[in-house]
Amino acid sequence: MTRMLLALLAVCASARADCVKEISSGDVICGQGPCMTTARGLAFCAPSRFGTVQNTLDGVVCARGQCAETARGQLICSAVDGGAVFVDVKGIRCYGQCERASVDLCERSVAAR
Repeated sequence: MTRMLLALLAVCASARADCVKEISSGDVICGQGPCMTTARGLAFCAPSRFGTVQNTLDGVVCARGQCAETARGQLICSAVDGGAVFVDVKGIRCYGQCERASVDLCERSVAAR
């Protein structure tokens, strides 16, 4: 029973990760969440399974949870892994706390051969 549970956890954990081939280097870059490449061919990944990775005018930014865009074009996101955001007339509300999406939150792990 314990072995089956560990095997199931291993399969679930690996199903969360995403990988993309980086055009500029040829390396495969992986992360816990979705990944994408920039116009220059660099790969970036969100830090969690239900995180956000998005191209902006300034490049790729990532977040732990969902994001919403302000009228000024800023991405405001939940600081909780997979956390939700809600937009109403009072502004953006986040599960947990809000934070700005940032390239510093992105993951870039090179896959082993």
